[in-house]
Amino acid sequence: MTDPSRLVAWLDALPFAAMSTCGVPDVGVPGVRGVKSGVPVPQANLVGRARLARADVEPAIRAVQQVFDGLPYTWVVGPLSQPPDLGDRLLLHGLQLGESLEGLAYRDWDRPLMRPSTVRVRSASADELTAHAAPLAAAYGMGMTADALASSMRGVLAPTGGAGPATVGYLAWEAGSEEPVGWGTLTWLQTDTALLNGSATVPAARGRGVYRALTAARLEDAHHAGAAVVLVSAVADTSAPICRRLGFQPVCHLQHYLGNVAARPVG
Repeated sequence: MTDPSRLVAWLDALPFAAMSTCGVPDVGVPGVRGVKSGVPVPQANLVGRARLARADVEPAIRAVQQVFDGLPYTWVVGPLSQPPDLGDRLLLHGLQLGESLEGLAYRDWDRPLMRPSTVRVRSASADELTAHAAPLAAAYGMGMTADALASSMRGVLAPTGGAGPATVGYLAWEAGSEEPVGWGTLTWLQTDTALLNGSATVPAARGRGVYRALTAARLEDAHHAGAAVVLVSAVADTSAPICRRLGFQPVCHLQHYLGNVAARPVG
């Protein structure tokens, strides 16, 4: 699957194309997808895939605000979101600008994947990830708690029984360390298309190749399992440059908007 329009469609569908809702129903607002976990972390409560006529935008935004009712949430505006000025509308309704992300694709399988020899990466079960939830939540940052991360990992890594995308968890250790210093996941969107998502490194180990090692290990596993293309939505000013150096190519841009979060200081 190399058609650029199909890659854009996959990336625009994130995070919903990659996640198991674990029985959590859609928020029920016409014209958008939404998941309300109840966990007070913006990344655990999501809205996106907006396909709204201009006349329906204001009612939809108000309906979403009522659904979350003070609970922090993230609204993902992707390349196919409608209307085109949706981001401006969200800001007018009090949401704050969150992370800018790049949607990227990896298809250059002849390129050697170099990863640091000082970092060891392997696949890990949901139990293993949840056993280290506290440091891994600190790695994620942005208000993520150990309980929220453990709950997310148990849901995302649960067996799908063929009903949804299969996801594999990963842990990373530095040489000589007993505690993992990073984690990530690999999700199969279809038989030849995979997604790297949910990756983070503990603050003390950043800048030492942990994210690069996690990315390379997951790419290798995806390639050996038959992937023709691997997608990632990476934070524009941190992980995206690393991905581009590894050989990922830009496909599109995504923007996060945060609802019910404390106002950022000015200046």
